[in-house]
Amino acid sequence: MIQLPSHSPELNPVEAVLWLLKRGEIASRVLVDLGHIASLVRCSMSRVGYRPDLLEGFLAATGPTLRRSS
Repeated sequence: MIQLPSHSPELNPVEAVLWLLKRGEIASRVLVDLGHIASLVRCSMSRVGYRPDLLEGFLAATGPTLRRSS
């Protein structure tokens, strides 16, 4: 395990995913309640999960990759 600085969005690929959701999928939506937000995030995350190229892009700047070494 590698200890990251307390605020290092450039080293944390999760920050890129959250940025994508906040700026794209969830932006400009009327959110009724917590259940609605949770449902929207789950749906959005499932769409992101089907885009390995997008996920590899998030990881590219941090060093790790999704490819297995032989």
